Amino acid sequence: MYPAPFKMRHFQNAMKSPLIRLCLFYFVGGGAILALCWLYIDPAVAKFLTLSWSAVGASLALITYGGHFKKDNAIAHFAYLAGFAWLVVLAIVGALQITNLDLSRPESHSVTAVADVTLMERINAVIPAEFSGQIVISNAEGVLYSGNFGYADREQKIPVTEKTLFDIGSVTKTYTATAILKLAAEQKLGVDMSLSHWFEGLSELTGSITVHQLLSHTSGLPQYSGDDDEACDRSCFDTWLTTATLEFAPGEKYYYSNPGYSTLARIIEKASGKTYEDYVVDDLVTPLDAGPIGYLRFPESESYAVGYLDGQRMGMPQDLGWMDDGPPWHLRGNGGLLTSASGLHRWLRATADGRTLPAEWQSRQLERHAERGDGIGYGYGWVIIERPSGIEIDHTGGNGFFFADARWFRDQGLLLTITSNAFDRQQIQTLLKNLRIALDIASEES
Repeated sequence: MYPAPFKMRHFQNAMKSPLIRLCLFYFVGGGAILALCWLYIDPAVAKFLTLSWSAVGASLALITYGGHFKKDNAIAHFAYLAGFAWLVVLAIVGALQITNLDLSRPESHSVTAVADVTLMERINAVIPAEFSGQIVISNAEGVLYSGNFGYADREQKIPVTEKTLFDIGSVTKTYTATAILKLAAEQKLGVDMSLSHWFEGLSELTGSITVHQLLSHTSGLPQYSGDDDEACDRSCFDTWLTTATLEFAPGEKYYYSNPGYSTLARIIEKASGKTYEDYVVDDLVTPLDAGPIGYLRFPESESYAVGYLDGQRMGMPQDLGWMDDGPPWHLRGNGGLLTSASGLHRWLRATADGRTLPAEWQSRQLERHAERGDGIGYGYGWVIIERPSGIEIDHTGGNGFFFADARWFRDQGLLLTITSNAFDRQQIQTLLKNLRIALDIASEES
């Protein structure tokens, strides 16, 4: 005998069953919690929880249906037994998965505090459990904190170490700008030189753009010349430059331009007679002992971070459309250089100590040549920020999954570098805010 057609009294009678009430609470309450999970945690984890919730829910539904009607028919009795059997199978599979699955990050490596254990504890307390990357903090006396978190490769369970190399995105522009100014200091170019001096076939307007305007993002060139992973060699980029349509007349206003810095990289090559990477590595960074840095010039034994977007593996930087000699020219010079947070910190320290350029040229580099608004200006390759707590000189970079930040708290004499292979905008913003508080740079109210 099958259950009678549904009527309201059936629902009322059913709700008297503790099993049915439990099942209803599981689906309604669990569904609400899962909705919050999808909003606030890693989507990959939320997906795992949703599948688990659905599987267990199916078992509870079978048990509830069978338990309520098993006295009336054999099918319900079978559903009741099948529900329990399915629950046992899930428990066994779940136990096996948990045994082989590591959902937590590995312990931090090389976390040190030179003189203040309390400071280390304060910093550790504000680093999110999900953060994957490197953090280095120092003052004029030395390193205050160095920590490595998460996995460079989640699938292979390779942890991030001090030597893991990350894509630092647009922080590359700090190297490109400094290389240009080094050549200027050596009188191999002038910041007032126009593009027509370096390139043939340009329109009159494009040809009038100066090196100064490229450095300060006031050239009028568009934000992008093409996709970062779109194959484009030197000839391709030079051809694009001859056909580029400007957003406004050169020098009119600030407008962030990535191809502007790729153009500077081409000028570095023309003025130095070297490739962009060779000049940055050999002439700029190596003499300062501020490496490692580069695109391809690393030992085969080096460890590269894999990028992750919403839990999905995106690959190492070299997997993202790179050519035989490095990234396409839509990216080269404006982004994509590889280093670690420690390497980036050595570069930032050399900048803060005034060792990257002669004093006159570094002074010009850190002038506010263009205004972004809200107290934020742009020098030559560095962002200058005025805050109530003082001046910050920094540059950030990223492509949606890799992220880097090189930040000089000038008035406090503190340096901070961050790299990450699993960028989360809200996480990074909260981390930076809390690090300012932990370092006594800003209060919780600021």
